[in-house]
Parts: sequence; structure tokens; C-alpha cells
Amino acid sequence: MSEEKIYTNKRLIVSEILIWLAACLFIYIGFVHIKGVTGLEKTILFLFLLLVMIWRGSKLLQVFPVIILSEAGLTYRTDFKTWEEIEKIELIPGKFGLAFTQKLHLKTSIKGREEVIWNITAVDSQLDLEQLLVRINTYRQFTSTETVEFN
Repeated sequence: MSEEKIYTNKRLIVSEILIWLAACLFIYIGFVHIKGVTGLEKTILFLFLLLVMIWRGSKLLQVFPVIILSEAGLTYRTDFKTWEEIEKIELIPGKFGLAFTQKLHLKTSIKGREEVIWNITAVDSQLDLEQLLVRINTYRQFTSTETVEFN
């Protein structure tokens, strides 16, 4: 098996930006129609909402892979864990039944307690999280450290 690189989901990022744009326009238009609001307050609100949009849009500039699956383990945002360190993978359903709010929790145990090491969201993967879960389990199954001896 070779290395598999998974990039961000650009469609979800664009749709998220459009939702934020609509929310920002709604807030700005609602705020502008309030009587007694000065031009300085409108400008400050506009700059704040512009910064929110730039922050959300900066996700589109990410050109490096977010998730890398390999024989040795899994890399998520430059943090590497071997397959032995990942003890449990849990798919958390999205709120209100929306697929883009799903999360994939990768867990390990630290001092006998179960801890979430990574919280992978739908935006982090160009694949469905169900497909990503299947691929991670496939890598875990075929790259176990158990050696097979032939006599």
C-alpha cells in the first residue's frame, strides 16, 4: 500500500462561505436600518464582517493535504500517529441530519482513560466521512504490526 493524500472539501468550504456571506449581509442590513447609527459604527461593523469573511475564505488557500494515510500510520494536519496509537474511531452524526456537520473522532487511551486525539470534520476531507472511516479501517487492518511467519 502506498501513501494516500486527502485534501479539503472545496465545495463545502464555498457553501460555508456563501452561508456566512448571507448571514453577514443580513446582520449589516439589519444594523444599517436602525435609527441613530452613525457612519463610523457602520464602517466598524463592515470591517468586522469583512474580517469574518476573510477568515472563512482563508480555508480555500490550503493547498497541502489535510489527511495522509500510509502504512506507518495517519497524519492529520502535520501531526502523525501510528495505527497502534489509534484505538477507537467513532463517527458522530451531524446536527439536524446535515452531512456537513458530521465529525470523525479518533481516540486513544492515556493513563487508562479514553481521549479524543483528533476531531476530523467534513470540511477536512474531500471524501464522505463514512468513506474515510472505511479507508482508515482498511489501512489499519492491512498494516497491523503482527508478522506472519511461513514455515
